[in-house]
Amino acid sequence: MKNLQFGKNDSFQKILQSLKESEDSEINLSVEEGSPILSNPTLIEVIKRLGLRWRKKFNFVSLPQFYSPPTEVAPPVIAPPVATPSAALPTVPPTAHAGFVVGKDVAAEKGWHEARETTSFFKRIKLNKILRNKKAVYLGFATLALIVLASLVALLPKAKVTLYVNSKTLEKEVSLAGSGKIENVDLETSTLPLKSLEESLSDTSRAKTTGEKLIGDEAKGRVTVRNYSPLADRTFPAGTKIKPGSIASDLEFTFDSPLTIKAASISAEEGTIVSGKAAVGITAAKIGDEGNLAASTRFTVNNEPLTSVDAVNDLAFSGGLSKKVQVVSSSDQTKLLESLSETLKKKGETQLKSKVIEGLTLLEKSMEFSISNKKFSANVDSEAQELTLTLEAKIAALAYKQDNLKAILEFSLKELIPEGYKIEKLDSKDETFNKKEEGTFEIITKVTIYLTPEVKEAEIVKKIKGKSLGEVKGFLESQENISGYEIKISPSFFAFFQRMPFLSTKVNLEVESK
Repeated sequence: MKNLQFGKNDSFQKILQSLKESEDSEINLSVEEGSPILSNPTLIEVIKRLGLRWRKKFNFVSLPQFYSPPTEVAPPVIAPPVATPSAALPTVPPTAHAGFVVGKDVAAEKGWHEARETTSFFKRIKLNKILRNKKAVYLGFATLALIVLASLVALLPKAKVTLYVNSKTLEKEVSLAGSGKIENVDLETSTLPLKSLEESLSDTSRAKTTGEKLIGDEAKGRVTVRNYSPLADRTFPAGTKIKPGSIASDLEFTFDSPLTIKAASISAEEGTIVSGKAAVGITAAKIGDEGNLAASTRFTVNNEPLTSVDAVNDLAFSGGLSKKVQVVSSSDQTKLLESLSETLKKKGETQLKSKVIEGLTLLEKSMEFSISNKKFSANVDSEAQELTLTLEAKIAALAYKQDNLKAILEFSLKELIPEGYKIEKLDSKDETFNKKEEGTFEIITKVTIYLTPEVKEAEIVKKIKGKSLGEVKGFLESQENISGYEIKISPSFFAFFQRMPFLSTKVNLEVESK
């Protein structure tokens, strides 16, 4: 036990601070006579109640006779002050250091914050009583655990239910009209709206040339043409052909210019005929050194007899030469064009198919490939070892929406579709595509229709949620259009409860065809 003494001028805050900081559980509190605290029952009551909160016992050594300390069993009832003559009680001046000032909240000052909690004192006493009741605590924890468990069971489990149904197939050859002029399907006339797709293409390709060509120069020279006829002069135009008369060859030469030869003259003295003569330049008809003939070669002129007219070269012909070179052949151009066209066409088909979004089907037989421009690097017979081709082209095709075809088939073949079945998907093949007029086409195709039983998924989920697996299995097995099923619950821990999730959003239902 500790003794604490305070003077009559010590403030109420100082006393409270000292009591709180003391480590003893029981304290004798002595206050000098004349202190305003001793004359104020409210302050004494506050000290007592804070003592209970701090689990300390305060004993007042000097107490006024009218004050009755509270018992520890129940909080004391404070009676209002009894009016007595002013001489019986000391007067508390307003400026006294009692810890209170008119118009000021001492609870806001440092060291006084504990006093603010006196209003919750009784509430804390009630909480302590509840905590002492172990049964109530256990019951609360059990209730909380059940709430948490129920939340987990409702929110965490998921179920994937796969239903297997038996599908049917129908095959039918159908004839449809297709039109690029309409946007909506026409069920009455079975007219399918068609969408035009187009791609511009360009590419360059190279190939080795395979042609051969003989190039070179023709032999040239001069001949003297002799006219043996005394009857008349002879005139020959440019291009007149002469041939070597003594050589078995197909060599030919031509006059470079026109030529006139005077008639032959007769010598009376000698009794001989002197031929008329004239010289002219000649050029071989073919290139090559075969035309480089030796001097004194005799030639026939224009296939006439040598006795009538002939030609002879005084000097050997020269300049004739030839060699083989690689050139562009017409076959080279044709093959390169076909090869690059096929490459561009395949490229265009791939690009068109890539533009076909989900739900569209491309009519492959409607594809049209056209060349808009082509340019070869060399012409036929031009000397070149490699040929280059730059090609520009376009490819176009028509496409239709599968939903539109499905609508036409459902309308036109509704009598063939069994009751309770629906079209799952369509496959078409062996298309015949005929152009009727501008923008209008006839489509004949073999269609395979895959039918599946109608399953009302939302209704099934509503009926199986929250049900035991036994109930779910019994329900699914009673459905005529369901041939099998598979149920997976996750996380696997919840499979122990053998029950479907309680929320529809936690049940994932899928339908697969067999």
